[in-house]
Parts: sequence; C-alpha cells; structure tokens
Amino acid sequence: MRYADWGPDGKELMVERAVSGKHRIELPIGKVVYESSIRIDSPRVSRDGKLVAFFQGDALGDIAIRVVDRAGKVRTVQHVTDWWNLAWSPDGSEIWYSAPEPGSAPGIASFQAVSLAGKRRLLLRIPGTPELHDVAPDGRVLFGQTHLRWQTDGIAPGETSPRELTWLDGSTVRDLTADGKSILLQEDGEGGGPNQSIYLRSMGGEPATLIGEGTAHAMSADGKWVLTSVSGQFGKLILLPTGAGSPRALDLEGVPGGASGGLFLPDGKRLLVESRPSEGSSRVYVVSVDGDKPRPIAPAGFRMTPFGNPVSPGADRVALVDRNEMSYLVSTDGGAPALIAGLEPGEFPIQWSGDGRYLYVQRGGGLPARIWRVELATGRRELFREISPADPNGVFSVEHIFVTPDGRGVAYSYRHNLSDLYLMSGLK
Repeated sequence: MRYADWGPDGKELMVERAVSGKHRIELPIGKVVYESSIRIDSPRVSRDGKLVAFFQGDALGDIAIRVVDRAGKVRTVQHVTDWWNLAWSPDGSEIWYSAPEPGSAPGIASFQAVSLAGKRRLLLRIPGTPELHDVAPDGRVLFGQTHLRWQTDGIAPGETSPRELTWLDGSTVRDLTADGKSILLQEDGEGGGPNQSIYLRSMGGEPATLIGEGTAHAMSADGKWVLTSVSGQFGKLILLPTGAGSPRALDLEGVPGGASGGLFLPDGKRLLVESRPSEGSSRVYVVSVDGDKPRPIAPAGFRMTPFGNPVSPGADRVALVDRNEMSYLVSTDGGAPALIAGLEPGEFPIQWSGDGRYLYVQRGGGLPARIWRVELATGRRELFREISPADPNGVFSVEHIFVTPDGRGVAYSYRHNLSDLYLMSGLK
C-alpha cells in the first residue's frame, strides 16, 4: 500500500496499492474503483465521498490530474508539468495543488486550483518547493517548504573512507568505470541548467569535466561515449562523445514508444535499451550503434534494474526484473528467463563480479544500505558492504549504487530531504 485517505464519515478508508504490476484505487478497502498499469500518486477522497482525485503521469511525460467516481468512471480535469501533492478545496468544488509556476523562473512555485470542469486559477505564487499536505474545511492550508539536495560520495579502490564527489547542487552518479577511477554525474539542480547537465569526475575529487546537456544513462567501457536522452524529447537516445567528436542519434525504429534509458554492452557496439510505451508495458531490446534492427531479448513486462550495470563479463547474460520485482538471468541472444536463486523480491543486481561467479545485489530503502554478494551457482549470499551517510538527517535511502567488478570501488548518491511545516490561512 502506497497511499491512504479517510472518507468524510471517518469510517471508510481509501487505499492505493500495487498488485501484479497494476496500480489500484480501492474505495472502500477491497472495492477496486480504478486500475491502471501507470502509477497513481497523491489520491484524495472528495469532501462528499463520491470522488477520488489523483495525479497520473505516463511514460511519455504527460502528467494529469484525474478524478474517478465510485462506479469507476474516470476523467482528466487538468494537465500539469509537475506535481507536489493535492487536496480538495474547503467547499469541495475544486482541487488545490502545488506545482512549479508555468513560465516562471526556476525556484518559483505556486498553489493552483482547478474545477471539475477544468477551469484553472492561480491561488498564490511562492518561492521554493512547497508541498500541499491538506486543506481544512475552514480554509486553512497545511504545507511544507521542502529543501532537497542530492549528494554523491565514492570510495576509490585502495581507500577506506568515502569522499564527497558532489559537483553542483543536484549531483547523482549514473555510472562508474570498471577501474573505479571515474564517475558519470548527472546534474538535475538549478546549477545543471534548464536542460540538465552531464559531467565526468575523477574519484580522486579533481574538478569535473562538462560533457553536455541532457540526462545521462551510462558510459561505454572504453570511456569514449555517454548514452543520454534530451529533455523534452522522450524516447530518443543520443550518444555524446567524452572527447572530440559529434553526437550520434540512435536508430530506435522498432522500439515501441522509443527508449526510456539503457546501458552499453562491453563491446561498445551494442546497447540494451528499455522501451516504455504509453500503456506502461516495458520491454528490453538489443540495439546496434550501427543501425541494425532492434531485437527484443525478454518478454514484455521485464525491465532493467533501477541502477548499476548487471551485464555479465562475457556480455552473454543480463539480470532483468519482472513485474513482481523478481530478478532473472536473460540471454542477450534471447531465450527463456531463468530465476536467480538467493534473491528476494525487491532486491536488484547491480554488478557482476569480474570472474562471473557472483552478483552484487542491493535492496532500495532504509539505512544503512546493504550490498550483498550472491553466488550464482548456489544462491549463497554474504554481506559485502554497508553504506550510511555521515549526516543521515532527512535521508531515507541510498540510491544509484555502483560497484566495480572487483568490489574495490563504490559510488552512490542519496538525497537530503528536509522541510519546514507551515499553517497558512486566507487562501481563496
């Protein structure tokens, strides 16, 4: 269960949960009024208990505010560029939500109202990142002013203590070289600019080198290319050179809906890319940089792990995850997926050992983050490393963990999520 909200009588409870790859709204518990393969966020029951309002964003980047009634009839009332929670207005005739202010400078947000007929109006402009938590019947608004900061740390081979490798104000690691000497950084904060920026940085902490704009996905084994996507151009993948050269667009004809991301195979001539069509069913393909026709390697519904590079040293197998978050080994030449022994649902392989005998595995959420080493032949596992930020305040989990094949180097990112809580009156 991801969300819950009381009905107006305080007796019924609405919940949102994921079941077998589907996201469900139940009102009351046990009665499904809406189900979708696309994620649902911030559902709230209306003041008369007849409707549920929620955010829903598809793989093409469209985010909508929708309402569903108890009979299951759903409709879209507003499209938005981003969202930070919603609540029903004091009289229940509108949906109030917080979001970036359209057309405003970075760092300026707003409270907006939209009627069930789709008429939108501005309630208040406000700096920062306000999250609307609730609206009382008398009009008082409870909101938090959130302060987010990504931090990236790394432990280079031969060292025992982590070094902070954050470059600007929103650094997340997207890849780590096999020798543990360099990392690929994504800058999503204001310092990264409106289209985000991509950098290479030494694990020794020397100044970072700008590669270009966009979203970074992975780096080739020889360090010459970075796989990226361009902001506002969902589904398209670009190869950016780390040195002299020109960008190259990948031919993704044959990948439905384009690709949401990918990683390099060791030869640097082929990539694994993941499609996420609008209906939400992902699939993994082998794509050649020379333009050969993309080839699927697993059934629909399988996806790549959230981070890391779980491709075998010989590039013949890759660890993928199914709808139930179970991990499988899949041949890059195709064939039936084979369940990986010793892994539990929600544990993700992030790296193969150099000899191909082990997988480094991590489960998202919680502190400290634990990396396990699992023997493929037997499923036997041992705790390899624990990771915890020096300052854990506001940190819920360590994310984007990368390990070198020999286990001597590791890089990881985590987010400090701190906020101040406010009570505001007079908003109309």
